[in-house]
Amino acid sequence: MKPKKLVLKNGMEFVGYGEGSEKIAEVIFNTSMIGYQDILKNPYYTGKIVCMTYPLMGNYGASDDDFGHREYRVSGFVVKDDSFVQANFRYLDTMKDVLDANDVSMLCGIDTRMLCKVIRNEGSMLGIITDIEVSKIEALEKINNYVAPKLLVNKLTTKRMNAIKANKPKYHIACLDLGYKQNVVNVLTSKKCNVTMLPYNVDAAKILATNANALVITDGPDNPADLNVVVETVKSLIGKLPIVGIGLGHLIVACASGAEVVKMKYGHHGANQSVKCLKNNKILITNQAHQYEVLKESLENTILKPTYINLSDGSVEGLESKENLVVTTQLDFNNVSGPSNIKSIYDELISLMKSNNGGKNCA
Repeated sequence: MKPKKLVLKNGMEFVGYGEGSEKIAEVIFNTSMIGYQDILKNPYYTGKIVCMTYPLMGNYGASDDDFGHREYRVSGFVVKDDSFVQANFRYLDTMKDVLDANDVSMLCGIDTRMLCKVIRNEGSMLGIITDIEVSKIEALEKINNYVAPKLLVNKLTTKRMNAIKANKPKYHIACLDLGYKQNVVNVLTSKKCNVTMLPYNVDAAKILATNANALVITDGPDNPADLNVVVETVKSLIGKLPIVGIGLGHLIVACASGAEVVKMKYGHHGANQSVKCLKNNKILITNQAHQYEVLKESLENTILKPTYINLSDGSVEGLESKENLVVTTQLDFNNVSGPSNIKSIYDELISLMKSNNGGKNCA
């Protein structure tokens, strides 16, 4: 590794060491202590520089069995200490090896706690990981000339209709792919659901033509304001079949129902987000990765009611409309700790299909 640095748009410099090409991207922080490989592969983090607040990363290497997607998505990875000793008999590669192989720039040895405080106080912002020889003036000029990409979903969505079969299926799900994680499909098929993956920009007629028992809108990396084509499609489908929104899908459903979505100061990123279920006042410790929220006050004249709230800032983490068979969440229910009597989003989906003609179409 060689000397490198991170320069933020506000002019602050963090000098350390690392490898990889120069990268400009939005800088966010994640508070998870483990699961770095899943973070690196999370479609939501496509094109971002992720700083881990927990200091030690890489100590159990990398294994093909431990993540919900196959491709590495982040542009840059920032850690305090990198471990070159992998205490895991299952590991196949070191973290350094997989980052090098997937063109992810790595920066180590900086004060990640200070970087986290800056983002928390000033908000997420653009930054550049570059060589130590690059001056601050040159780095800031590159940042100021940078145009952030939009519609990253174009890179992530399935390019054609794709059928995924379950063993002895009872239900059929149409899944609008905005950048799904594989474990979403794994859970659906484990619950006896055939899944038809669809491109994000498919129209409502084609979704209905699948004869699915329900529609699932997946998570993804984009601003919902840039996905009006999806919003209009979902708007035309509300009330016609059960709809479940996860992550970005949650925001899409909110927009389609007339609610307002805004960007958060620094978002929710980590495996320790405390959330309250409003149905029974139980508390969950959740895994989250999102930078946009639904304004609670904008829900007053919509069909949607909050079902979960974040206990740190009161933001809305889930919505539902029983009359219209709609349920949404910002939570990753594949990584939730809490009372066992709280239904996951997938259990809610099954309940919706049962209440809507029993969900008998397994085609």
